[in-house]
Amino acid sequence: MKKAWRYLRETFSVAPPISEHAMITVYNFRRWNFNDDVYEYPILKSTAARIARIDGEILPDTAELVSPKTLDHQERYIEPRARL
Repeated sequence: MKKAWRYLRETFSVAPPISEHAMITVYNFRRWNFNDDVYEYPILKSTAARIARIDGEILPDTAELVSPKTLDHQERYIEPRARL
């Protein structure tokens, strides 16, 4: 089974399935708003990979471990208190 996943990962950049017990680190971040010349601080948290893709800056002291099931398809996590 490990050989099959290695082949898929190397050939098609496919990641193995995430264990239901695995946790992912998400962070608060800030992004520069070029239109208003200010930093924006979104209420959501995201993975480091997503923050890098959108040219954001991680706020390291905000790291939180969450279940992968709590992320949306864009790797965003909205804290429960922000969902109200």
